[in-house]
Amino acid sequence: IKAEKDFGLARRYNDASAWIFVQIGEINASRVLDDLNHWRKKEKLREEIFDNKPFNFILQPLTDVYWNTDIPNHYGPQGNPTGVYILWGLAWLVLLIACSNFITLSVAESSGRAKEVGLRKVVGAKRSQIIQQFWSEALVLCFLGLLVGTALAEILLPVFNGFVHQKLTLAYFDDWWVLLLLLGIVGLIAGSYPALVLSRFQPVLAIKGEVRPGGRSLLTRTLIILQYAASIALIVGTGVMLQQQDYVRNKNLGFNKEQVAIIQAKWRTAQSYKQAIVNDQRIAGVTITDRTLIDGYSSTRFKFPDGSMVTVKVIGVDVDYLSTLEIPLLAGRNFSKDHPTDLTKAVLINETLAKKLGVENPVGETLTGFKRDGGFRDPVVIGLVRDFHIKSLHNRIEPLALMMENYKYGPFLLIRMRSGQIFQTIDMLKSTWEKVAPDSPFELSFLDESLNQQYANEVYWFRVLSHSALVAVLLSCLGLFGLASLAVARRTKEIGIRKVLGASVHHVMWLFSKDFIKLLLVANIIAYPVAYWMMNQWLTNFAYRIELGIGVFGIAGILTLLVALLTVNFQTLKAARRNPVDALRDE
Repeated sequence: IKAEKDFGLARRYNDASAWIFVQIGEINASRVLDDLNHWRKKEKLREEIFDNKPFNFILQPLTDVYWNTDIPNHYGPQGNPTGVYILWGLAWLVLLIACSNFITLSVAESSGRAKEVGLRKVVGAKRSQIIQQFWSEALVLCFLGLLVGTALAEILLPVFNGFVHQKLTLAYFDDWWVLLLLLGIVGLIAGSYPALVLSRFQPVLAIKGEVRPGGRSLLTRTLIILQYAASIALIVGTGVMLQQQDYVRNKNLGFNKEQVAIIQAKWRTAQSYKQAIVNDQRIAGVTITDRTLIDGYSSTRFKFPDGSMVTVKVIGVDVDYLSTLEIPLLAGRNFSKDHPTDLTKAVLINETLAKKLGVENPVGETLTGFKRDGGFRDPVVIGLVRDFHIKSLHNRIEPLALMMENYKYGPFLLIRMRSGQIFQTIDMLKSTWEKVAPDSPFELSFLDESLNQQYANEVYWFRVLSHSALVAVLLSCLGLFGLASLAVARRTKEIGIRKVLGASVHHVMWLFSKDFIKLLLVANIIAYPVAYWMMNQWLTNFAYRIELGIGVFGIAGILTLLVALLTVNFQTLKAARRNPVDALRDE
């Protein structure tokens, strides 16, 4: 390895984010790792960045960098393998619901094909041949479904790319064997039970029409229950995500994020630009800082008098930071140009750091051991500010210090605009920028939009889950619709007799609906604990979250019940309104 001694690691105070790229030839990787760690000990790399604890290098294949989420201080963009597994699981869930629909309808209409099976057996067909016939039918239907699904995928892919903000493409011929394997698996799953059930009919009973497994079998009921349980769980998940998004959007972050523009500039440009716009009547406040509350933070570590270490997040600010963002000052004073020592010997701290210090009033306390580059050392706490969020709500508020030393190294301008003239104010900001920095592009963003972007992943998953729930409910309704149709067809004579004896339309509808209501109640009992556990696990990603209440579960149950009743009653209403004389004559 040819490199500067310790790669500059020892020169960067409290920095443990160094990555070393090593090209390994034919040599064993574990041997290279041993040599690297031996070299580290020989060169005596500084260990205070890890609280004076020894550390070792680890090797990670370059192909694993994107997907491996277990290594801290991750290098470059990071993938989400869990997300891929969830998408894969949702796809299989929808596919299994479709397969269960096929099985349900095949079994339900089995009595309609019983005579066909009986006649085939009478003329000499073996059971294996009948099984092969039904499997072949299932495979043909699956192949047709594959063609239709492929066409729909091509049509809907641009829409899908739009709401997930990706540029996905379909490469059918790269993995054609996957499609064939999927076709075979789905065909076997969908066709197995119907083939096995229909092929075992006794020919004499089948020809007489005395075989009626129909839609009241345990299997069909179980499949309907599982379909609706999955649909209810997805609806609950969608509702919980929607509630959490609403909570995130409306939670008080400790500062006012509305109508604040962000512009990045060089240090001298930032100062000149601030002076040029600060007195405009359309501007409520301007501050220069090294952080925008969305792009991270710097940090330092120092020892408390009892010897314990604390990590403190640090933001460089100017005297207008608190007033521009409307952050409350709870005690002490703000930074001031009238106090030159504020540049090198003063900090504002948040409530969380004050609690760590263990003092009731931290104003006047010296942070012994706290140091930064440029001679900033052992500052005095001049003020206490209310806790505010510098990261997304996935993270708890951490100890924070505001100082006037670092903002010149990466300045951002945060500009609060007054209400009512936003577009005119932006035009003014642009024209002023072109005068102050004619060689630099004018790039403006808004703080609230940037903060919302932190939750783009949650918005993405909400869209995926809501669309999956919609597809699952529609498929479940299709299965229920078919099952209800066959149930009505089989009980046509019963409906006619009941109406002759005085039964009302509502009575007939209730006669059919009550059985399906029982199935849906069982589906709710299954879905609720599963959905509660899954969404509670998802909410653990947030340090600040909603509490799961019964409301979202009740809404999901009522919604699926209403949709199911509409589906069933659409069929039963037609049968109930039919003239009983016609029904009995047809039978």
